[in-house]
Amino acid sequence: NFLPIAFSDITDNETFYHGAILNGSSIVIRESLNLARSTAKASNISVQIPDYQYQGSPISQKLFGGTQTFINQIVRVFAKIGAANKTQIGSFRLTDISSDGHTLQLSLTAPQPWNFIEFPQDKTETQVYIPVVYGDYTENKEGELSDANDASFCDSKKLYPCPNLNYGVFENSTQKDHIYFVYPKSYSSVAGPHFYDKNLDLFIQFTGTDSPNNQITTQQLGAHTVGVNIDMQRGFFLSRAKNPVDGGSANTWGNPDRAVDGNLSNPGATASCSPDNSTDGSVNTATATLKFDVPLMDGERGTPYYIYVKGSVSHTHTSGTTNTTLRVQNTVVCTRDQADGSGTTNTTGYTIKGQTGYARATVTSDTVEITLKSQTQGTSPAGSGNGSAHVNDIVIQQIGINDIANEPSAALDKLSNLDAVYCGGDGLTASWDDGAITEIHEAHRDLLMRFGGLSSDDPTGWSDLESSKDWQIRYWRTEPIALKKALELLQYEGGFIGKFAPDGTYKYIHIKDGNYTLTSDTTLTKNDIADVVVQPTPLSEVITQMDISYRKHPAGKDYLKSVTFQNAAARKTYNMPAKENIKKINLDAYVGDHTDENDIPTSATTEVNDDWATYYDNIFGSVKLLVSCTIVNPKFYALEVGDVIGFDDMYPETPFSYNSSSWTANNMVFMITSYQRSLGTIKIQARQIK
Repeated sequence: NFLPIAFSDITDNETFYHGAILNGSSIVIRESLNLARSTAKASNISVQIPDYQYQGSPISQKLFGGTQTFINQIVRVFAKIGAANKTQIGSFRLTDISSDGHTLQLSLTAPQPWNFIEFPQDKTETQVYIPVVYGDYTENKEGELSDANDASFCDSKKLYPCPNLNYGVFENSTQKDHIYFVYPKSYSSVAGPHFYDKNLDLFIQFTGTDSPNNQITTQQLGAHTVGVNIDMQRGFFLSRAKNPVDGGSANTWGNPDRAVDGNLSNPGATASCSPDNSTDGSVNTATATLKFDVPLMDGERGTPYYIYVKGSVSHTHTSGTTNTTLRVQNTVVCTRDQADGSGTTNTTGYTIKGQTGYARATVTSDTVEITLKSQTQGTSPAGSGNGSAHVNDIVIQQIGINDIANEPSAALDKLSNLDAVYCGGDGLTASWDDGAITEIHEAHRDLLMRFGGLSSDDPTGWSDLESSKDWQIRYWRTEPIALKKALELLQYEGGFIGKFAPDGTYKYIHIKDGNYTLTSDTTLTKNDIADVVVQPTPLSEVITQMDISYRKHPAGKDYLKSVTFQNAAARKTYNMPAKENIKKINLDAYVGDHTDENDIPTSATTEVNDDWATYYDNIFGSVKLLVSCTIVNPKFYALEVGDVIGFDDMYPETPFSYNSSSWTANNMVFMITSYQRSLGTIKIQARQIK
């Protein structure tokens, strides 16, 4: 399907191009970049030709209705100057043809393979979308009652939702007690489904699923699934007590919060008791009570239910019969008496997450009391002594479960109505090499290949982008979204722009770290350009403070992390009022830079690509220069948007106190952000990026 046409008759490489284009002077190819949103835009063009005779019949019959198909085929646009080789300056698709009987109007559209495409696309037999998931995730370990050391605090929120298969229970004997949930792919491990407990804000792994060790997906109704038993047993998980308070006894606990902050190196909560001396044989007692409520879980608490305490009692024995005990409810977890003598006894018996020295008590109520009790008894000699205690940590171990024995229908309804479970298995692998996808730009490329038809060849600029960016991703979709919208979201959060180059290949653009090396092929002087306008970027574009929320909560509850990033120097330089030039930003895919997922800093770091905020602060944290001009030297006609250029020897002095002869020496570099090409004219606008 080849039809060569031109502004005038010309032969190039033995191919004759018909000079059939009527509106050559009005055809304008426009491209632009929006660095604020990291997007690219390309204009469409319209070409007019007469309905001339071509190979014995009207050209209209060849273009439409003939043996060849031209609609939606690629149209390549070339520029040829003198005897030089032609250069491709555009790639389009023929999307529409109209005619008034004499003149044909050919509508050419810039390539946008993402148009009218949504994802996810695959569905189960029950019409549930199979999720699309990218990133590195971490499950919370399934606990065992017999080994608290192997249980989990469920502190990972690096999970994603897996929707309900919406089938109900199966009839066969091996599946009739399970409800199934849809996973993005097959897993041979780490597929354990988690329940989101909204009261505790924890993701707790289910036990008793349909797969060995909870970790393997099975095929059901066109999807990879895991089935959850209707008893919804989850645990045995660990959590720390919250908001402990003094119980109101005569003796008080100091620093009760230290008993639940997880910092085992601090002194913990402390209390001391000094009972009266006993001289008549009666038992005198002094107590100090630390009280806390165990947060109610979403569902019923199963049994057993334990409290672990790490601490110590110190006892001073003077005479008679004396003792000091530390109790959880009525269970003694640490004791020392006159037989032991004065000194300190530590709790012992259990290990939690590698930390030894915990004692355990079984409890039943939602309110728990930890009591220091010191007693004396004696006549002659009198009972005399006192005691104190430290509590360094309080850990709760519990299990959640549905009461299927007494309420089987309600238990089934609760699980059947559960919208999703949550998984800590890693997301999809790369379409081009099956490698792990952990970075934002990798997910962007995979979406283009998986749903947009991009080839597996490395796009232009891919290697540089791989070298510059290590920004981590966790991103999932369980319901359809426009592919274009998702791609632009990832571009913004990944700090890069993806676009089709004039030659039709895909290209990645970003601002690199360090200095750019400008050559004579990328440095323009006053001899190369005309109609020069130099101006600063508007103050309204300067963003000197960003209030950023990121690391999206798997259950859709806002974000897990927030930071205020500020360019204090710019705020002072431009005399910014306290509430101006501040932007609130939510990042749905970005979770941090590097594999360590470093937090976004509060101010800019060394290199542009160190993190999301530093990258955009480099662009919009201060006023920059804009240069608009017309290129008159054919040497630079191959430049395009996204190219990095410099200016030198423009005038003895340019506006705004910048001496153009020093721009290159100072490595002041610009990126072409706007490009307009028409017959015999190329206009650009370039924005300072360094």
